[in-house]
Amino acid sequence: MRKRFLVIPVFLLSLFLSCAVDEVFKDPNGILQDDYNRKEIPVVFLSSLEVVRAVPSDARGPIVPNFSSEVMQYEVGIPFGTGSVKLKAEVADPAKSSITIGGYAVDSGAESPVIPVNRGDNFIEVIVTALDGSIMKYIVNAVGLAGGENYLSNLTGLTFSPNPVVNITNSPGFVFTPATNVFNDLELESANNAVMIRPTVNSGAVGSRVFINGTQMDAETVKFDLSVGLNRIEVQVVALDLSSTVYTFNLRRLAPDIYGILINEWAAIYQKDDCEDYIELMNYGTKAVTITTNFRIFIGTTAIALTKVGTSSDLSSFANVSTTAISNRTIQPGECVMVVKSGITSDYLKLFMTNKNEDFRTPPQTKFFLSDQSKLIGTRKKLHESQAYLWSESGIEEFKWSFTPDPEIMLQYSLSGTVSKLKFGFEYGVDDTADISKWKSGNRNTRTPGYSDKQ
Repeated sequence: MRKRFLVIPVFLLSLFLSCAVDEVFKDPNGILQDDYNRKEIPVVFLSSLEVVRAVPSDARGPIVPNFSSEVMQYEVGIPFGTGSVKLKAEVADPAKSSITIGGYAVDSGAESPVIPVNRGDNFIEVIVTALDGSIMKYIVNAVGLAGGENYLSNLTGLTFSPNPVVNITNSPGFVFTPATNVFNDLELESANNAVMIRPTVNSGAVGSRVFINGTQMDAETVKFDLSVGLNRIEVQVVALDLSSTVYTFNLRRLAPDIYGILINEWAAIYQKDDCEDYIELMNYGTKAVTITTNFRIFIGTTAIALTKVGTSSDLSSFANVSTTAISNRTIQPGECVMVVKSGITSDYLKLFMTNKNEDFRTPPQTKFFLSDQSKLIGTRKKLHESQAYLWSESGIEEFKWSFTPDPEIMLQYSLSGTVSKLKFGFEYGVDDTADISKWKSGNRNTRTPGYSDKQ
C-alpha cells in the first residue's frame, strides 16, 4: 500500500515564507466565507498541477490526493498499454519563478514534453525555482497499471459527530446519501470547534484509501478542526487503480455572538495642536453582547483593553466605576459605543459632546469605554499606519475578526486615515469589513443618541 504523500511541515513553511510574497491576504472578520481562508503563498509554491495527457491513451485518473500547494507528493494511474505522459504546472507569478518538469524547462501553464512511463512506479520531479535560488520540489508518481486492479472508490456511509443540521438551525440532521457528491448548507453551533468524521467505504473496494483534505486517514475516525464560518471538507476515496471519487461537505460553523461587535469608526478630534483619538464599536448582530475582561482592540501589535465605563451625560462616572466590574458592559443590537484613551480629561470628553462641528458631536447617553492605553491612533497620525481588528478568547481558542481596511488600500482609494467607518446598511455575516466599498471617510451625519449613523 502506497503512502507517499507529504504535507510540508510548519517549520519549512515559515522558512519559505521568507521568499518574496506577492500579496498578503487577511481574514477580515475571522469568518470563512466562500474561499475565505486565503494564505500567504511564496513564489516557490505551485498554484496548480495536473496530468494533461496520457499518450497514446487519453484515459487517466486525476492526481491523488487532490492538488494543494502544500502537498508535495502525488500519484496518478496510467492505463495499461500507455507508454508516456505529459504534465502541466502553474505558478502565481511566472516573472518571479521558473518551472522544470522531468528535467525539462517549461513555461507556467504549458504542457511538458512527453515523459516515458513503465509499468509500476515512475517518479517525475516538478521543481519550482525562485529568483533568489530557493526551490520547492513536487513529485508525481505516474504509476503504470498492470490492468485488472480494483476500481471501486465509493462510500456507502459517512457520519459526523456532533451531527450538523441542514440549512438552518433546528432543521433535520445530516444524513449521508451515497449518490450525492456535494453536500451544502450544513451548520453547527459556534461552540463546536471540531467535528469527528467517520467514512464507510464500499466493502468491495479492497485496498482503497481515504483522504480528507489531502491527508490520508490512518484510523476509522478522524478529528477535523473547524474555523468560524465556512469549512470545506473534501473526502477522496482512492481505488487500487488510482481512480477516485470525491465527496465535498460545505459545513458552516456559526459565528459566536461577539462577532456582532465590529469596529465602526476610528478617528481623531483636533483641539488646537493636539487631538483626542477614539474608536467606535457597534453591535451589528441581533443579540446583546457583554464585553468580558479578555476582549481586546488591536491596532497593529498594540492590544487595547477596556477598563472603565460611563456615559456622556455623566462624565464623573469614570472616577467611580471599578476597573474590574463588568456591569453595564453590554452592547445592545444596533448600539454604538466609544472607546477613549486612559487618562482622558472631562474637558476632552465634553469636547466629544459639544464639538462645534455638529457632524462630530457625540449625543447624550452615548456609552464610553475607557481604555488602558494613553494613545489609541497616535497624535497627528493617520491610523498610526496600522490595521485594527478585534480579539477575544474562549478556553484554548482565540478569535480575531473585524479587520479594518489596510492603510495602503485606504490611501489607494483616497480615504482619510482619521475618520473612516462602516457605511450604514452593513450586513453582518455577508458583507466584509475589509471591503473598501463598505467604508466611508470624511463628514458623518449626526447619530441618534447611542446608536448607529443613518447614512
